[in-house]
Amino acid sequence: MSSSPRLYTYFRSSCAFRARMALNYKGIEYEPVFVHLLKSEQLDTAYRRMNPLGMVPALEHQGVVVADSLTIMEYLEEAFPAAPALLPSGLRERALVRQMTQLVASSIQPLQNLRVTNYLKDVLHLEEEGRNAWIGHWIEIGFEALEKLLEENSGKFSFGDAVTMADCCLLPQVISSRRFGVKIEQWPVLSRVAENLLTQDFCIRALPENQSDHT
Repeated sequence: MSSSPRLYTYFRSSCAFRARMALNYKGIEYEPVFVHLLKSEQLDTAYRRMNPLGMVPALEHQGVVVADSLTIMEYLEEAFPAAPALLPSGLRERALVRQMTQLVASSIQPLQNLRVTNYLKDVLHLEEEGRNAWIGHWIEIGFEALEKLLEENSGKFSFGDAVTMADCCLLPQVISSRRFGVKIEQWPVLSRVAENLLTQDFCIRALPENQSDHT
């Protein structure tokens, strides 16, 4: 059985983007398996059998399937302990990094994912301007809170000068937020961290436009 993971991914998914960043940073070679969300491939019977929630990303490694981007990053920390760490060593520091990741993963991103945007469009019949305003409102509330945490804890990256899971959540959220018309520049620390990340090779290789399934 191959020791290289398979990552079920979609170029535009910010959650899959997080997993790609984590794998790249840790130097883990992986096989991408493309799941086209707009073609509803995530709802195929075979995929739902493997990942009942029917979302991306999912990571398949040595017979184990792990879904959810944060769970995937935690799994990679334990499965590849010799690779560069995405969590600091101290208890307090690890808690702060996890707080930042959860702020994005639980309080911001779920309100803009495809299921939500489809509901706003198909059930509530909001036009694009209205959908973007609704989504942008919740992104801005989340970014206000994240900016305060970054003011207290950031260095070159989200937590000091070392890359952490928080960075793997921050950059994809910044990039996807621009699609909804959110002006990132109003949060100077967040913008600075995102700009620093965009100079890093592991981030560049994970960008949506650099994926083979980009359309």
